[in-house]
Amino acid sequence: MEVIKEFVKLSGGKDDDVSILLASWEDKITDIKPTDTGLVDKVEGRVLSLYVYRGGMCILLHKPTGLYLLLYALTSLELSTIMYVVEREIRPDQDFVSLVYEYLDLKDKGRLGKL
Repeated sequence: MEVIKEFVKLSGGKDDDVSILLASWEDKITDIKPTDTGLVDKVEGRVLSLYVYRGGMCILLHKPTGLYLLLYALTSLELSTIMYVVEREIRPDQDFVSLVYEYLDLKDKGRLGKL
């Protein structure tokens, strides 16, 4: 539940959003840490970091909050797009929030966690 509260705070949501997201994302919270698996590549930004692992899996870390998005079954195009977002960092907070919604709700290819 702490992960959801932190995400709602980052996205600028209200207290009501916590219960809504908790109900819909209950099975999409993880406690896998970025150090648990072998790293293949790393892309560092000021606010976001991307850790790339074998098998189309990566972790997108939002440094200020410690929230991360575990992504799996990514295509090379999806991975390249996320790398571009991390490198350019024009709106890192909004980009992170958008990617969480996209990969948890629309594509169902991710899990949300907190360090």
